[in-house]
Amino acid sequence: VAINYELMHRCDFEQGLYASAKENLDKGMPFARLANENYIYSPFYLGYGKLKAVHNQKDSACFFFNRAIETARQDSDLRNVYQVYLARAKYLKYLPVAEKMNLLLQALRLADQTHFEEGRAQAAEQLSSLYDNLNLKDSSLFYFRMYRTITDSLFSERNRRNMIVNESEWVIKR
Repeated sequence: VAINYELMHRCDFEQGLYASAKENLDKGMPFARLANENYIYSPFYLGYGKLKAVHNQKDSACFFFNRAIETARQDSDLRNVYQVYLARAKYLKYLPVAEKMNLLLQALRLADQTHFEEGRAQAAEQLSSLYDNLNLKDSSLFYFRMYRTITDSLFSERNRRNMIVNESEWVIKR
């Protein structure tokens, strides 16, 4: 139940429905406490951090981001640590460029380490944008190409899987 509330929070957050996103986190947190598992707590803390960040409450956002990282590290949950690095870089306004770059590079390393291709793509896309804003075109192009290569590969893999499923369904129906 906690995970479902957290997933609904993500959907609302991505649509800019911040009040509803917070409501889902608040409703899900008692279930997260019942489960008492760090892999469940960490996304909740991350969600609260992102909400605080979009409302320009930097200190509160950092508090929740730090809790999310601490909780994820207790179980060596590198994917959740990755999510926090990416969120910090994306949602905290007025971060020094060097800090933002460091967070994104750490996120990219964690995605590489965990073979998380979508994560590699997301980090590369943000790095490309960051370098583009700095007018460092070679670095921007490097990360953009990485992003495109990964997303093209993921798209091809999904299409291949869908084709296999469709062919299997067709054979079964015959």
